[in-house]
Amino acid sequence: MEQSFQEQRFNNYNALANNPEFSKWFLATHFLRMTEEDLKENRKGLLKMDKKYFPPNAQEQLGMGGGMPGADFGGGEDMPDTEEPPEEKESGPGLL
Repeated sequence: MEQSFQEQRFNNYNALANNPEFSKWFLATHFLRMTEEDLKENRKGLLKMDKKYFPPNAQEQLGMGGGMPGADFGGGEDMPDTEEPPEEKESGPGLL
């Protein structure tokens, strides 16, 4: 039962995390029940430990730099513009 409460709190946090009307501090303390000490440890992890264990160039090596490694689906600048203009609608009495 406690697990379902934790999942619901986490889901509520995620639903509001990108909403600019709520601070992440408020959401973390209210929904995730993080303490000031938890928040300090999280901040330390963001500033120091993540850089140590997940350096910026590691994201590129893992394919996290904007696509899947080895996946070239073509396209880009060499593709011709094949989009056709939208058809014009007829107008007249009774037509919108």
